[in-house]
Amino acid sequence: MARPVPSGGLSISRVGMVWGYNLAWMVIQDIAKLGLYHQLTARRTGTTLLETRMRAALNEFGDLHRPAGSKCVAAGA
Repeated sequence: MARPVPSGGLSISRVGMVWGYNLAWMVIQDIAKLGLYHQLTARRTGTTLLETRMRAALNEFGDLHRPAGSKCVAAGA
């Protein structure tokens, strides 16, 4: 048989603290989840910050960056 809970066992301030703690962690977890979803989407589409910067750095050299197997044509020839 279960024992009855004492009538003065939980104060409303203690219950409020537990609820506040849980809500705070829920918000933190949601922010982390949204960041993870953003990173996974960026990796799937190839738009991560690192990839974007690497493409920009390669584009600065213009024609110096050629795909493998392409022939080099000398100027004026």
